Amino acid sequence: MSLGCPNAITLAQFSGLQVSDTLSKDYFDAEGQEGVNRRMIGTGPYQFVERVLGSHVLHERVDYDHWRIKLDFEEIQIFIALEPSTQLANLLAEVEADRGAPLDWTNARYWLSPRPELAEVQDVGEAVANYWQAIGVPIQIEERELAYAAEQFFARKISGIAWTDATPFRETDREQLRIIYASAGCCEFYSDDVVNQNYQKFLASVDLAERDEILRDTGNHLYE
Repeated sequence: MSLGCPNAITLAQFSGLQVSDTLSKDYFDAEGQEGVNRRMIGTGPYQFVERVLGSHVLHERVDYDHWRIKLDFEEIQIFIALEPSTQLANLLAEVEADRGAPLDWTNARYWLSPRPELAEVQDVGEAVANYWQAIGVPIQIEERELAYAAEQFFARKISGIAWTDATPFRETDREQLRIIYASAGCCEFYSDDVVNQNYQKFLASVDLAERDEILRDTGNHLYE
């Protein structure tokens, strides 16, 4: 593999972001694609139990000490619902059962903020909001200037609000440091010379241990 520039998390990006799946060659050679579809195997803390077409997929926790983690739930059952309205109804039923009360949609709003440099964002937001309304989410659509949205955001007055933004994929740790803390970010909840210097060091480093140390030092500086 040849990269255009150093990227310390290349392998993680390939292995952990649904870019590729790793299968046992011996199992595939023995069972073929049909066998893999019928009973999947892997190295995770859950093992495949059954799949009922159009209904659900069931996994159970392995009965030995997994090399990476021991999870709290004995089973995971993934239900299949093709209709968006059914998906929403199932989701709301679970949430409301957990809360012990119906959800309050009084302040649920979708803000459309015109952005000249990203004109399509408003169209996408309107399409999403209309889709939510169509499947039963009683959300109100409001057009708000970006300056107003930013003012409310920084004043911590946003609750029950959704909006559409356009952000290219970047690794989470770098984005959290950039957006929330560094002066190069959009929000800058807290920023000082140490944070900004650490952010520049973080960008320049391709060593995972060093990057981790920079993040830890930044966290210690912020919270100790």
